[in-house]
Amino acid sequence: MAGSLLLLANWPFTMLVIMPVNKPLMAMMPQEAGAKSRGLLHRWGTLHGVRSVLGSAASLLFAWGSLATR
Repeated sequence: MAGSLLLLANWPFTMLVIMPVNKPLMAMMPQEAGAKSRGLLHRWGTLHGVRSVLGSAASLLFAWGSLATR
C-alpha cells in the first residue's frame, strides 16, 4: 500500500511542483540563457532528485513487500 502511494505521489508532484519550473525553461530560447535559466535548471535538478527518491522508495517497498509474502 505504501509503495503504491509513493509511486502515485510522483504524478501530482510532477504536475504541481516540477511543471511550473519546466514551462519557463521550455519557453526560453537558447540565446536567452543566463542567470535565470541557470537558477531554474538548478531548481529543476533538485526537484527531479526528489522525484527520483520517491520512485526509488516505492520500488524498494514493492521489492520488500514481495519478499515478505514468501
